[in-house]
Amino acid sequence: MPHSLHTLNHAVFKALLFLGAGAFERATGTLELDRLGGLLRRMPWTGGAFLVGAAAISGLPPLNGFASEWLTLQALLHVTAYGGVATGLAAAVALAALAATAALAVYCFVKVVGLVLLGGPRADGAERAIEAAWPMRAALAGLAVGCVVLGVAPGLLFGTLAALAPWPATAPTAAGLHVPGTGSLPTAGIAIALVALTATFALARGRRRAVPAPTWACGQLVESALRWTSAGFTKPLRLVLESVLRPEREISIRTEAGVVQEVTYSGNVPHLIEERIYAPATRRSLELASHARRLQSGHLSAYVAYLIILVLALLAAARVGLIG
Repeated sequence: MPHSLHTLNHAVFKALLFLGAGAFERATGTLELDRLGGLLRRMPWTGGAFLVGAAAISGLPPLNGFASEWLTLQALLHVTAYGGVATGLAAAVALAALAATAALAVYCFVKVVGLVLLGGPRADGAERAIEAAWPMRAALAGLAVGCVVLGVAPGLLFGTLAALAPWPATAPTAAGLHVPGTGSLPTAGIAIALVALTATFALARGRRRAVPAPTWACGQLVESALRWTSAGFTKPLRLVLESVLRPEREISIRTEAGVVQEVTYSGNVPHLIEERIYAPATRRSLELASHARRLQSGHLSAYVAYLIILVLALLAAARVGLIG
């Protein structure tokens, strides 16, 4: 049952994020993070909807990603409590993987939101960006509202989704999630509490605003090259996971008369899964396909021979009892 709700939620907020990314590319001409920035001010409708989708996929309450992740978390916790040793161990590994995935999702989309929506524009395309047309804004707003509604009242659809399970399953129809044996999630109460807390902070701040001040960069001009980049943002994580990611670096230094004139640095993080698993499997599949292609000779006599061999093989299998 959790996977049905999670699948639905992913369909909503991923569609929102892809549509928002398309609107950004249409407005700026690029999706390179280091050439964007400041789009929330220039495209408030698109940027606001994209921000909702980023929060939803990160599993933040009271949005739909949080509700289905909580349900999945509850399911894995109860597998470890009531299942056998092997099943409990597998559920514990899955639970740790879910927690790591949630943390990395937050880390990823904090980077995306910070580099795309906040700060100043890093290139002329971002500087000249204008809001998307109203049909695209309407689609983005509808998907953003869907993220909120499915997060505040996920129980309204949970009973219908539970009925899709191959085994008998029922769930009460309510705004929150009430699943026997797993406690409950008062999503509406969480939403009201967050709205009240936000309003309290807004009232406490009053009309006070931070005074803008020029950025100090050790006397240098503040240029886009000096701003925070995606590589700089992920550097701490890449250092922690260096033994797993195995990054490749190359540094060249040019000197004249003992004085350094130029330093060139290039780095790359190889896609280990693609290089070690997908690429060899693809090559092997293509090799097998090339051998299988030889069977298509184009001669009718060869195809008739294949059919005769197949019939004889089936008769032999039936004779020895392999097939009934």
